[in-house]
Amino acid sequence: MSKAFTREETDGPDIPDLPPLGSALSPGARNYITAAGAQKLRDELQRAVEITRPSLASLSDDPEAKRQLARLDQRIAQLEESLQSAEIVTPPIGAAEIVRFSATVVVRESDGCEATYRIVGVDEIDIERGWG
Repeated sequence: MSKAFTREETDGPDIPDLPPLGSALSPGARNYITAAGAQKLRDELQRAVEITRPSLASLSDDPEAKRQLARLDQRIAQLEESLQSAEIVTPPIGAAEIVRFSATVVVRESDGCEATYRIVGVDEIDIERGWG
């Protein structure tokens, strides 16, 4: 049998290609983000590149570490893309009469119950905090 059709024991298992992580934005849509949101993405990117990635890369013999590294590389690319396309918007100061990006709004239901929401971009959505 040809060497091309055999696998060396040291080759390890095949790591399947992962589908690319795409942007949550429609093509051509603007990527609005607050300064705090952009900083959070920069911090995550820095941790991924400087701490997590080298740690996983050092475990090159571990198949699970290889899979985690592939997923991390996709996340790094996604963070870089988000930061490159980000348009930082300053939140409105004080009470605003117009609901716009980065504003915090209070919605009162007909039964009198109130809910507070913050209008943010796709990179800052946090349903538990009412950011969406």
